[in-house]
Amino acid sequence: HEKCAPLIHQDFTTCETNYFNLFSSLISNFFPESDDWKTNEALWKKIGLFCSVWAVFSSVNKEDQVRVDDFLRILGIDVPVYGTVFDYFIDFESGAWEHWNTRTKEWLYDPKEASSQIFIESKDYVKFAYFMKLLTKQCTNVLLVGPRGCGKSSIVKHYLKTVDTKKNHVLSIQICNNTKPNDIFGPLQKYMEKKTRNEMQPIGGKNLILYLDDLNLNESSPLSEPLRFFKENSTWIHSKELKSFDKVTLIGTECLDHSTKPSFPTRSRKSFQYFYVDDMGEKEMKEMYATIVKGKFWDFEVDIKFLTQSIVRGSINTFNAIVSHFKAKKEPPTISNTFFTADIKKVICGVLRSHKDCHDTKFEVVQLWVYEVFRTFRDRMTDSQSETEVIDIVRRETKKAFNMDFDSVCEDEENFEPPFFGNILDTYGFYTDLDDDELAEYFPNKLDEYNSSGNFAEIDIIFNHKVIQNTVRILRVISEPGGHIILSGESGNCRQSMVRLAAFIYNMKLSILDNNDIAVLDSWKRILRNVVRIAGIENTPYLLYVVPGSRNCDTFLRVLTTLVAHGMDPMLLEGNEVKIIEKKNSSSDKTEEGLDRITKNLFKNLHLVFAMDLSNPDVNRI
Repeated sequence: HEKCAPLIHQDFTTCETNYFNLFSSLISNFFPESDDWKTNEALWKKIGLFCSVWAVFSSVNKEDQVRVDDFLRILGIDVPVYGTVFDYFIDFESGAWEHWNTRTKEWLYDPKEASSQIFIESKDYVKFAYFMKLLTKQCTNVLLVGPRGCGKSSIVKHYLKTVDTKKNHVLSIQICNNTKPNDIFGPLQKYMEKKTRNEMQPIGGKNLILYLDDLNLNESSPLSEPLRFFKENSTWIHSKELKSFDKVTLIGTECLDHSTKPSFPTRSRKSFQYFYVDDMGEKEMKEMYATIVKGKFWDFEVDIKFLTQSIVRGSINTFNAIVSHFKAKKEPPTISNTFFTADIKKVICGVLRSHKDCHDTKFEVVQLWVYEVFRTFRDRMTDSQSETEVIDIVRRETKKAFNMDFDSVCEDEENFEPPFFGNILDTYGFYTDLDDDELAEYFPNKLDEYNSSGNFAEIDIIFNHKVIQNTVRILRVISEPGGHIILSGESGNCRQSMVRLAAFIYNMKLSILDNNDIAVLDSWKRILRNVVRIAGIENTPYLLYVVPGSRNCDTFLRVLTTLVAHGMDPMLLEGNEVKIIEKKNSSSDKTEEGLDRITKNLFKNLHLVFAMDLSNPDVNRI
């Protein structure tokens, strides 16, 4: 352990506790009514080794895992021949080591699935899902730690979709800098009912999994000690009395890397069984995205299928080049120079909107790729110099990936832009390149329809080239399930009018929350409850236009973040609404009812447009 560099250093007591948590979970799960394992020496040695390596070395990276495996081999301990001991689990039917890859499921492309919701079950997912399922059955808390963008949240979210909702409630809360203990335990109590005079249990006698995303468990965090107290005592204040809470398990994620790793484990982290999620390697990333693109292109022309590796390699290399370029400039982090690996997925998801009948040549696919790269990276630049630098990087990477001249792809040679893409002009709603002349005619006609409908206050828009481009950009994002966009820049640039027209074009309900609404809790809560009703219950597309600018918006932003990230925030449900919905759900034979259906519909139907005036100091603070 001294020769490794674990993300969280452990004392002996913590290692011992982690060991027995794992050991008891394995025995309880696989030998609930049998002592056969006691007489099988080879099996209990494997169990002991499995529990030991994951109890002591759960927060080391892949390089240190190799060192641990080498050390075990030097000691003569029986470990699997190939890979490392960390790559295996125990198959209790055969008593042999099994590779995690044997549990991965083959992924098949589903055209009905939203691109943003695509998830391929990797070896890491299978591994951490195994531990989450194993430990939460015994009400042991689980914490996934790792650097930002390594996929911690995606792993937990996908795992929670597999949880049996007939036996478990799932409550997800997005943790922000201003989250207080009552922001966690308040919603939690809405899922509880009285069991005895001093005991509370989840509604209907189920178990409850409380997922806390993006925790900060440093000693200075206001959540650190309350969470430790709750874990150790299973008690909290309910109706001004100290009550015992039964059958509640916590799953958390925390952003930690070797530059921010704690020098010692805090008491609150000891309340969790923690596991390190390492960054996905470039090889793994290429394989994952290649699988997705290959699935999309399976019925395309042969020439298009051959572009799979070029698209994936070009997307990853472009991302790496842009990140390296702006990191070398050593400028303070801003909205325009901060990038995440999820940006690669945005480019890939844009390419997945292609159709075999509309994109049947290499030239058309490369045009679409460049367009999606520009929308992902170029559009966030706030000055012309940075924009030019991004264009130059994309020019080089286009040549490398596709052996094509970048300038030939750009129809707008003056501004270095390929044609714009969208689904508003195609008869069948396909995502195709948009003709400028047709757009110049389409938008004024739609504006006339909007003003003559009699349902809205009239708006006036002059459709110059810039306004048309910005409107198409908004439509591109909100046309995808769960599409959200930030419009930065100074106010007075026709943003609200463009958003109103975009919502009308896609027949979306629209609500506008300005600075005055956000500052008043009752006002924004009423609007967000209306969002839940229309988008979640009535299953209707909804566009929420938010104009922040107040210092008194922390609570609103926290609730909105949970709503967008997890589909529901219980704070928006009042009184016994959670109990009423869940009791109704328990009496239904449908697999997706109640809060699960509301959450799924919110993910699909809610679209958030943030209008941010970056010259406003309050907005910059946000």
